[in-house]
Amino acid sequence: MFKYFPTNYVWNLSVNLAIEMGARIGEIEAMCAPLQEAAKAPDAAGTQAFRETWVRMADQLCELAAEDEACPESLEQAAQGSGLGLDEGVAARALQQPAPRKPPTARKAPRKRR
Repeated sequence: MFKYFPTNYVWNLSVNLAIEMGARIGEIEAMCAPLQEAAKAPDAAGTQAFRETWVRMADQLCELAAEDEACPESLEQAAQGSGLGLDEGVAARALQQPAPRKPPTARKAPRKRR
């Protein structure tokens, strides 16, 4: 198992799940690097930081996919569209806490054209 957080097994499971589901390593690094200290914090504080960081990345991917959808010739559309709900979904699933602030990111995702 890939261990980004030496002291936080549950977060490592989340990272590994995201990798297996197709997350890009740059996305993983952008989400996890700022969480190094939070991984050592008590559960409630650390968990909140984890969720906020991963949901923020999901929102960024959603914005990028919407931009790509507006430009049909974009080759990135399929790649970003496939991972829209990934980060928020992984965070909610691994921490067993639904994100109460909004509907799942996947519902906001632009629909792929046939």
